[in-house]
Amino acid sequence: MRRFILSLTIFFLSFSLFAFTASDIKLFTLENGLKVYFLEDSSSPTVRLELCVNAGFTNQGRDNGGLFTMYARLCGGEISNDAVRFVSKAAPSAAEKAVISLSSKLKPLNISDFELSSIINTMSAENAEYSESAAGFINSAIDSKVFAQNPWSRESGVVPGSFSARRKEIIRSGLAQISENYYIPSNSLLFVSGNITEGAALALVKKYFLQFPSRSFLSPVDDGAEKIRAAIEAGDKKFNRGRKFLLFHKDFSDEMTQIVLQYANLPSDGADALASSWNQDGSAFKKLLLKQKNLKILGDEYIDVSSAQEKNASRLIIQSLLGRAKVSPVVQAGLFLSMSRDEDVFSEKELQKSLKKASTEFTRLSESSDATMENFSRSLASSKNPAFALESFFEKNDRLSKIDMKDLQEKVLAEEPFVFVFVNQAVYQKYEAEFKKSGFELILQKESAWYNQTAYKNLLKEDGSKAESDKNLLEEIASSADRFIYKNLDEFSSFTLSNGIPVTVKRSENSKTAVLSLTIAGGELLFADKVPGLASVLSDSIAVNINRQLDLFASNGAISGFYEVSSKTLSTHSIITVTCLSGEFDFAIQAAYTALVYCDITPATADGVTYDERTQWRLRSGSTEFQLLCEAVRLLYGGTDYPKLYRDGEDKPAKSLDFTKILEAYPLLLDSTRFSLILSGGLPEQEKLQKGLESTFAMLTSIQQTRSTDLRVPSPDFAKLKTGEKKLALRHLFLTDISKEEAGPRPAVLIPTTKFLDPALYCLPSPDLASTDLALFDAILIETAARMEARLTQKYPETKVKAQLPDNDLPFARIVVTSVEHTDQVDSAWSEAVSSIKKDISREIEIKTEGVIDLEKTDLLARLENNWLMAVISGAASQAGTARLMQGGEVQKNPKLYLNQYQAVSKAKPEDYFLIAESYFDQKAPLRLYSKDSKK
Repeated sequence: MRRFILSLTIFFLSFSLFAFTASDIKLFTLENGLKVYFLEDSSSPTVRLELCVNAGFTNQGRDNGGLFTMYARLCGGEISNDAVRFVSKAAPSAAEKAVISLSSKLKPLNISDFELSSIINTMSAENAEYSESAAGFINSAIDSKVFAQNPWSRESGVVPGSFSARRKEIIRSGLAQISENYYIPSNSLLFVSGNITEGAALALVKKYFLQFPSRSFLSPVDDGAEKIRAAIEAGDKKFNRGRKFLLFHKDFSDEMTQIVLQYANLPSDGADALASSWNQDGSAFKKLLLKQKNLKILGDEYIDVSSAQEKNASRLIIQSLLGRAKVSPVVQAGLFLSMSRDEDVFSEKELQKSLKKASTEFTRLSESSDATMENFSRSLASSKNPAFALESFFEKNDRLSKIDMKDLQEKVLAEEPFVFVFVNQAVYQKYEAEFKKSGFELILQKESAWYNQTAYKNLLKEDGSKAESDKNLLEEIASSADRFIYKNLDEFSSFTLSNGIPVTVKRSENSKTAVLSLTIAGGELLFADKVPGLASVLSDSIAVNINRQLDLFASNGAISGFYEVSSKTLSTHSIITVTCLSGEFDFAIQAAYTALVYCDITPATADGVTYDERTQWRLRSGSTEFQLLCEAVRLLYGGTDYPKLYRDGEDKPAKSLDFTKILEAYPLLLDSTRFSLILSGGLPEQEKLQKGLESTFAMLTSIQQTRSTDLRVPSPDFAKLKTGEKKLALRHLFLTDISKEEAGPRPAVLIPTTKFLDPALYCLPSPDLASTDLALFDAILIETAARMEARLTQKYPETKVKAQLPDNDLPFARIVVTSVEHTDQVDSAWSEAVSSIKKDISREIEIKTEGVIDLEKTDLLARLENNWLMAVISGAASQAGTARLMQGGEVQKNPKLYLNQYQAVSKAKPEDYFLIAESYFDQKAPLRLYSKDSKK
């Protein structure tokens, strides 16, 4: 769907210190003209592939508007101004299937009349609704002025009714022309990155993309655009009537005036640099505008500056909402324009500060090959000189660092920007004469789009119309999992501090970020009897204090300003994670230690954290899914302390919590025997790292607090369940963003209902969380949920089925089914899914696999592996994700557990899966919970 102008998507592309360089990305051109960019990254567990076709909105003509969008939708692509993208991310074993899928996008469409009629009706309704909406009014008006030469080449440029006015045969012909002229190798780019070798990648690409013959892409000549360009250059008054425009609409607020400035002639780097500098909170640009009382701008967040880059356009866009003032909106618009061009807003110091900040922030994104290639592909699609796009992408930081603010100031002041003012209809009527006197051109909704403007109608009215090779390839791809596993295993080490705190290290030499993950034993169970939720308040408060320490370092210029601190408290332990740039890791250690030992938890911090935790708990406990889970915990863990953590009818943190209890409890955590550390990423060399920890965390002592060193939650005993099925009366919580004062006495009529489409919850035991069997179990559980959903949605399209994998906090498996009307349908879907999986695996066992290499897997085995990889281990592409996986394994006494499980999945045979399926998946789940409102 189209977006209102204030949420315009901007591609503010990267200028940074890259983990990867231009030399890491290789360019290959196939015989048929397809260009392939390749980036190998064995530190990633997955393979990312992206097909980018030069078939975006800017290729639209006056007569085929909307067909490019229709074609992209039918193919499953994401369309933007410059391109259509198809992205696939998969396990190495599924890479070939992903390549096959992407290559199919270059095949001619094969759609039935029913499918074509369906999408015609859908898009016709969307276009009609959009053209009548306030958003359609705004975007079509702006596009017809800023892109006067060819406004039909914008998303807003589609003529409503154009589909319904054409016969299906004409539309089908138009789609065929797009296929023949645009979806061809020479007009496409393929990006391959991640855990796949160059040889394997090229072999796969050639195998499936060379089936398409070489065809030259001929960019069509837009005669209409050429005529308008000539008219504009000749000074035709119909196309050169100033740059100040007024729009009014009944749906615009009468309390606010919206203003949009657009500069369309600045160089792309300059527009990016100014957007970065001016859009900072507290920038000189925003301060000056906020200082002018007559603008009545409520705060920083009501001013937005961004840049938009396309192949044939570069824009600097300034937007704001102005409140009602003593002066007219006409005067406000003049003040805003003049102050936005004041010499005080052009600060060289702020420019350099913003560029440095943007550079360091993007460093984290460039950690992975996924993010690097995604940003590069978007940069390339909008590049005006594709031949040098790769070098340009990586050199952008250098170019921006050389920009002179004085030069930018001269360019800005030399250009007259487009000015658009949006007001309510009553406001327009009040100030109509003043707007007209000030040179504002009124744009009425019925004339906002280009196709309704007389100038375009008059000017354009005369225009009417291999076996061994395959084995080697498979073997090379098959080794991807091993490469990832062994490379990561080699990066592990560990040591123990002098006070007994264990430290697990995973050092990635080329990583630009580093992570410190601190585990504190105790968790919610520590205070479950007296003050439930207290442990979360304590760990969150520590995280707040760590963040404040890092803020101090940043304000003093000691660190760049990129860091993240998070906290999570589970039943038996809390986890506090600090992510920073690798060169600033020493400061992260110092900040964490200082916050723990020397910083007090203030009443303000405690109040804020308690409020946030209690709000989140109320939202969570109000959900019907969570109410079922609470009952499951009560049934499975009766007679233990665990149900105390799942009392959905009570507040958490408890209302009895006060500041005194927080102060009394805090020292309980400052015991070295409770602590363990996980460090991941670009870390200091071992001696320096150990020395830094010895001077900080090793200073902690044991105050002889009694605690268990085993953080594992025991698995429940399903055999002790008295019943396998239970129905509960669920509470239904309805949320609104309308305040009590504004809501008033509504709804005027209350309509009673007893029909609620509530969820169902299935629970079943799993293998030990420390075992590799768990990975195979998880893969089957995900497949079961997918099959259940496929069956249920045939009758109930709104139903979703989610597999919730066993974890350290809840060591049993769950299946959640939403929108359940009849419980017997859910039971039947489960039974059929389990039966079909077991039958399919049995068939796999019967297939003779002697001499077949590992990656020659059937669809089922490949899908099971891919399901587990994407659900469990795909986060290992980032250092924060790696630390989470390590921490989860550490609870099971094995930080490398995720790698062991990956190895088990990648080598698993049908017999292995069958044993798990037979052992844990029965025709009836051992515990089934439903709502009393669900029918049998």
